[in-house]
Amino acid sequence: MKTVAFLSLILGCAASENDTSGTSEVNNDATDASNITGEDDVDNAEDSAPPESEDNAVCSEDYSLCGDIEVPSGFSGSTRSLAIVLYSSVPPAGPPDGIIAEIESPDLNAGGTFPVRVLPALFNGDYYVWVNLYMEGGGEWMPVNGIDYTGSTSEPISFDGSPVSFDDISLSLATDW
Repeated sequence: MKTVAFLSLILGCAASENDTSGTSEVNNDATDASNITGEDDVDNAEDSAPPESEDNAVCSEDYSLCGDIEVPSGFSGSTRSLAIVLYSSVPPAGPPDGIIAEIESPDLNAGGTFPVRVLPALFNGDYYVWVNLYMEGGGEWMPVNGIDYTGSTSEPISFDGSPVSFDDISLSLATDW
């Protein structure tokens, strides 16, 4: 049940700024701002939206994990799943020390970013945030060289219950697997 709640939160926050399908965070902010200011004109409401976005609210909560995953400019193909996990040392040598999220068929664009906004991330200790992007025709438990993508934080991050933010993680084609 917790996994479903995590995925719902992540997927709800995962829409890119350029995503115009369905309801987007920008539209939700505009609607919320309209309700706060009492204005009916959504265009005017966007200009007077509160300065703190939903992302900032999530990222300031205890036990939150926030950051962005950078997609390479030459990225192409069909995504199958995105795994965001924790390792006490890299490169990984076995199962992860913790699983943050597993996202089915994430919508990624070449040169874009994918926001990671997780609440709660209930781990304690120092860990690297590691990302495996599995593509169609790629691996399942381990990336396949030249097909899947990987990336990680350059240093371990301390998880102690306070809000955790990581520097952008750049994905690159998997090698040496």
